[in-house]
Amino acid sequence: MYKLHEITNFIVNGDALTELKKFPDECIDTIITSPPYWGLRNYGAATRTVFDGTPDCAHEWLVGNSKLIQEYRQGMQRAGRIWERKNSRYKLSQGLGLDQSCFCIKCGAWFGQLGLEPSLDMFLDHVMQIVAELKRVLKPTGVMFWNHGDAYASGGIQRFESIDYHGLSKKHCGKARTSDYPTKSMLLQNYRLIIRMIDEQESVLRNVIIWHKPNHMPASVKDRFATAYDSVFMMVKNTEVQFYYNEKTMSVIDIIPDDLKRGIDWEWQTCPRCDGQGKLPGGKRTIVCSRCKGNGRVKKTFWHGLDYWFDLDAVRVPHSPSTFKRIKYLTAPYGDGGKGIGCKMTGTKKGNIPGKMLELNAMGKNPGDVWVIPTYAFHGKHFATYPEKLIEPMIKAGCPMEIYNACGKPRVRISEASYIVDGGKSLDGKMLSMAAQKSKSFAGPAGMKYGRAFGQHITKGWTDCGCNAGWHRGLVLDPFMGSGTTAVVALRLGRSYSGIEINPDYVKMANQRIAQPLKKAV
Repeated sequence: MYKLHEITNFIVNGDALTELKKFPDECIDTIITSPPYWGLRNYGAATRTVFDGTPDCAHEWLVGNSKLIQEYRQGMQRAGRIWERKNSRYKLSQGLGLDQSCFCIKCGAWFGQLGLEPSLDMFLDHVMQIVAELKRVLKPTGVMFWNHGDAYASGGIQRFESIDYHGLSKKHCGKARTSDYPTKSMLLQNYRLIIRMIDEQESVLRNVIIWHKPNHMPASVKDRFATAYDSVFMMVKNTEVQFYYNEKTMSVIDIIPDDLKRGIDWEWQTCPRCDGQGKLPGGKRTIVCSRCKGNGRVKKTFWHGLDYWFDLDAVRVPHSPSTFKRIKYLTAPYGDGGKGIGCKMTGTKKGNIPGKMLELNAMGKNPGDVWVIPTYAFHGKHFATYPEKLIEPMIKAGCPMEIYNACGKPRVRISEASYIVDGGKSLDGKMLSMAAQKSKSFAGPAGMKYGRAFGQHITKGWTDCGCNAGWHRGLVLDPFMGSGTTAVVALRLGRSYSGIEINPDYVKMANQRIAQPLKKAV
């Protein structure tokens, strides 16, 4: 078993499944990775490993030559290709000859490259074994970002000798075809995997982030659209509260006490729905505000529960100019109040529904789940390098910068909004909420809305557990480290990294990239 310091800021050379089993339980804060996709690339004989079977078996391998013909061949190694030149364009005329893979005739173990299994089901089984170890090493507050694309089915065949040796089931022999699926169909290998993770491991899928590549590779296909995106799945280990923190005192506790005190644990605040009036306009009649029950104020608690660590304020983006134009107008809530006339977006004239004044978050908006990030040229000998800008928001939002040594709790950002009066012409108070009328002289959310103020993000501080035992950096793991992009970004953002990579050439390449910015910083 590895000690934590042995895997911190270090890349282990080995296969992901074997090395992960040596990691301590719940030692990783964030996992960011992209595994080999099924049927896509040949990474060379150095990346072959053993899956399944009996660990102590003296394997006797049944060798068969394997070929895989896929429609999607971008980035494959040139070794083994046969090219023919037509109209100044290269066209693949034969399938890529893969390294030999084989099964043990004693225990049924398979020896080959992850991603080049003879069947999609076998590939998913192998990845699920790795994912189980990843879930074990991930902390309860941890987050995983799993980048996984897809491929298309074709009529290709992978052949093995169809002979039954010493009880070796036919499941492991014969031939496996990508044509087991409808020709030209997307295989949905990524979604098949994620569904199994949810069903079998009770992992929680929080987001499917679309990585849109504006400079995506051109495609020669004429019967479908070119693929211009990849999927990044944001998974968490659990949604149970791990601890509570107070946004006013910045203290941290495991269980909220029963004797909560006003001013420390909670306070009264003006009801944001009715602006403290306790009532809402409803045409000819007045509607009692359902949020404050007519009191005009609501209780605000300073305590918040944290189930997994996610810092949205670290990755918020500025509001667009069009947003400021739209929010100046009333919007109606969903539905029509039972009047049967549909939702009136302009307010209450016909629907007799109280209009709603939307408020912007002064700290900026949620960036959403579609990220437009171009790919970039990488000069090393690696064909699946993702850009650093793709990794940055994952680490900023998903990996804590500071974790206390004694209790292991990550520090949580405590933020507030500051509104600064921006001047401008006076507003006609007709049809405006009380908050909007106040914005004529006071800064605030409504003032921001009506051009009287602008908001800015302020970090008041970070939570403090009170153990006074010092802290360490959050740890980001990439079990398929490749060229080392995850490690480079983690260090630049003040986090630590841990990595696993089976190809020794890639380990050397990654370490060289990691060392470059460190030399410049000296």
